Amino acid sequence: MRRVLVVITLALFQLPRHTNAETNTNQRAEQIYREAYDLRHGVGAAKPNPIAAMNLMRQAAELNHPPAISAIGEMLLLGEVDGKPDPTKAFQELQKASELGDDEAQLLVGVLSSRGDPGPQDEAAAVLHTYFSALAGNT
Repeated sequence: MRRVLVVITLALFQLPRHTNAETNTNQRAEQIYREAYDLRHGVGAAKPNPIAAMNLMRQAAELNHPPAISAIGEMLLLGEVDGKPDPTKAFQELQKASELGDDEAQLLVGVLSSRGDPGPQDEAAAVLHTYFSALAGNT
């Protein structure tokens, strides 16, 4: 019995924990992302400001915020900032967000992979990314 308690106790000490610094960084990234989201969609503003939104999204992305990285990919894919879609850069950003677990990015990577946009068609990647997106509740 004592051994079991020792093993459980040791296992608990090895669980990943967020430090206060990591928590503060995550909160700051989320705050920046929300500001960027509002600017992108014109929430509370007279009209959307995609350039300012992209700048803030990049700040949140530097803090490894998956939704911000995904939003950058979407904005590049749609050409929201300069009117020129950039599917290659968009795909790279979406892949980063997908690898960090962003379900919307996983869905977009799946769709783009199935179409072969921007590279060769990859049905296996399409199924895999779409599956993980669906597991997260994105249908």
